[in-house]
Amino acid sequence: MKRRSRRKISIAKYASPLAKAIALTFWITSCAAQPSKNSEQSSPPNYGTYEIKDGHIITSDGNKADLGLDAIEQVQEKDGELFIKGTTIDNQSINHPKVVWFDLSSKQQKTTEFYELLAEFFLMDNQVHLLTEEGSVFRWAEKSWEIGAFSVKPQARIIATDPVVACVPSSSFKANFTTGYCYSNAWRVFVNWYDIRPKQCGDAMVAIDKLVKGTQLKVFNLLSGRITSARVISQMPPRDIDLCQMAKQQ
Repeated sequence: MKRRSRRKISIAKYASPLAKAIALTFWITSCAAQPSKNSEQSSPPNYGTYEIKDGHIITSDGNKADLGLDAIEQVQEKDGELFIKGTTIDNQSINHPKVVWFDLSSKQQKTTEFYELLAEFFLMDNQVHLLTEEGSVFRWAEKSWEIGAFSVKPQARIIATDPVVACVPSSSFKANFTTGYCYSNAWRVFVNWYDIRPKQCGDAMVAIDKLVKGTQLKVFNLLSGRITSARVISQMPPRDIDLCQMAKQQ
């Protein structure tokens, strides 16, 4: 992995707790490119379909490749390239976080091992980025992972990238206390969230803030962090709730 200097939007780093990798099996179909309404524009390339199962990837042309992972956690696709986050387990039952890059066209693949627990992929500046539980950010460039231009607080999740907004969840055993928060370069607000992560909705961030006196649905301005609207909700919605749609409802 290439290293370079980076700016931090975090104030300090703290050790993140260990987490177990969850083995998942994915059946994923590439999104078919919709034909352009403008006949003069060419259609995006179609990279076909693929199946990820039992530690292997099988492409639509019958090619089968071993990913070398014991557990698969997340798959990110961009322009015919797959980024597969997972782990291998050694003979001492220790998990080793790894990311496999796989090119659907050339069938090339490359595995990179990391020494921090991996959180998730996200897209920024039209490039694939990788966030770790420690708050480190890596960027995929020239078929290699390099240190990104910024880092965030441990256990944070990236909510927006322009501007960069990160949210740290409340501790699971302190879910009734205001310990979670969201922040950017210019602001920081307390948001007591755990199961339902805040979401970017246009130029706003929508979050469910669980308070001692009641649970509120809050809308924040991404640039200033100011609350633009807030209302009490009678009960917690399901985890897969569309916060943007919920914020539009009266």
